[in-house]
Amino acid sequence: MSTPQPGDQVTSNATGTDTEEPTDGDVATDQPADGGRFAGAGPDGVGAPEYSPTSVGAAVSVLSALLVTVVLASVSLTGSASAGLGTWTIVVALLRGHRKLVTVGSSLAFGGLLLAGLADAPTPPLLVGAICTLVAYDAGHYSVRLGTQLGPAASTARAEYVHIGVTAVVTTVTALAGYLVFRLGTGGQPAIAVVALLLAVLLLVSALYLTGE
Repeated sequence: MSTPQPGDQVTSNATGTDTEEPTDGDVATDQPADGGRFAGAGPDGVGAPEYSPTSVGAAVSVLSALLVTVVLASVSLTGSASAGLGTWTIVVALLRGHRKLVTVGSSLAFGGLLLAGLADAPTPPLLVGAICTLVAYDAGHYSVRLGTQLGPAASTARAEYVHIGVTAVVTTVTALAGYLVFRLGTGGQPAIAVVALLLAVLLLVSALYLTGE
């Protein structure tokens, strides 16, 4: 046993063994030697929520985009192919949490509608496709946003149903009213009316989404 030197503080533990306390300037710590935070910790040592797309929004977005693909398949194979590529892009966007990719996928579906419209496709399928495209766009963005902010543990189903329901109702009413106006105002030229209608509804829903940010 070493002999205590002058200036050292000596204490006895429960077993009677002498132990030396840290001298001045010594600091006892169990933190990592490099001073870093624990792996995966956030700015304040608290981990950020793990991303996961919300189930309701993701399902509505993908199914709506898929419905566009199916509807266009009966009137325009080129348009259906574009919408199918858009559906696949939306799936990837939801899995990875990229809202810009949701916009890209919705734009591809919208492009399929334009191709079908320019090919003189019947108006009803185009209207259904337009509504579904915009619902897919809005629901996809909302799903990624909630999944990023709240993580998979949060309960968001009710908020999603309300949000998506409002979008679907506003889009449907606007599409039908706009179609009637353009149908009467253009003397029965459905191609021109549908193209203008789709652009107008897209701008409307985009504005609603941006104001909700």
